[in-house]
This record gives sequence, C-alpha cells and structure tokens, in this order.
Amino acid sequence: MTVIAPDRPGLVERIASLVAHHGGNWEESRMCHLGGQFAGILKVQIDNENQNAFLKEIDELEKEGIRVHITEDDHFGLPEEDLVRMRVMTQDDKGIIREISRVLVKHQANVEELHTELQNEPMSGMAMLVCQVQFKLPKSGDLRQLHDDLEGLSFDLMVDFN
Repeated sequence: MTVIAPDRPGLVERIASLVAHHGGNWEESRMCHLGGQFAGILKVQIDNENQNAFLKEIDELEKEGIRVHITEDDHFGLPEEDLVRMRVMTQDDKGIIREISRVLVKHQANVEELHTELQNEPMSGMAMLVCQVQFKLPKSGDLRQLHDDLEGLSFDLMVDFN
C-alpha cells in the first residue's frame, strides 16, 4: 500500500486500526512527513476472506483526504544479491541525484532506500547534499568499479560504502 495525505495526528493509527479490524498483519513500512504531507509505503497481509471488505473500507478513506493505492505483492525474490549501504556527500548541485542513479542503473543496482538532505558544511557554511542509499547489487557486480564510476562524475563526491 502507498498512503499519501496532508499530515495530521492519527494517520498511522487510522491505517493500523483498519488493518487490524480486518485481521491483517502489518509486516513492513517506511513512512515520513515531508513538506506538510504524510507519505508511507507499507506491506500488509490480509486473508483472502477479508480482502473485499478491507478494500471497500480503503476506498472510504478518500473521503478523509487519505489517498491509498494498493498493489498485490507477487514478488518472490530476485537473483542472489548483496545488500550495500552507501553514503555520498557532495556540494549541492542540480542533477546530482540523476547522475548517481544513472551509475547505479549501469551497475544493475536495485535501490531499496534513498534518503537525501541538505546540510551546511561546518567550516564554510556551504550547502552540502548528503545522500544515503541502500541498494542490492548482483553477486556479479563490481563494487570497486561502481565506486570509481561515482567518483568519476563531474561533481566533487565523497563516497563511503558499508
């Protein structure tokens, strides 16, 4: 499920109550407040006999200003991959996320989480973009080449992997 609504207290409780009311199990989620909006993506398990009633109630949330999109999970795993965490720090510049993501695609990396924020550099006060990415890299992937390709971008990047 993806959920988007103007931020206000009680949104998570409203969704959690709906899932519980239909005997569902809340399995995974990522949620945040950004720019006055609340956005979340979550994975819930609802038994087949409760799905129709659940979906009907989900439609009713629109009247409360809560937009929900449901997608059935038919994903049974990708080929074997390594989980990589990467932190990139660079001077803020237009297009940097596009360039980083192009390098990741070139290496067949599948982004699982992406978090970006601007921070002021302590000494100069210059705006620095901090980008934290968690991605899966195929076992055949070359992390050293990925690192070199990122540092080869025209931006002054500092890249750390975990």
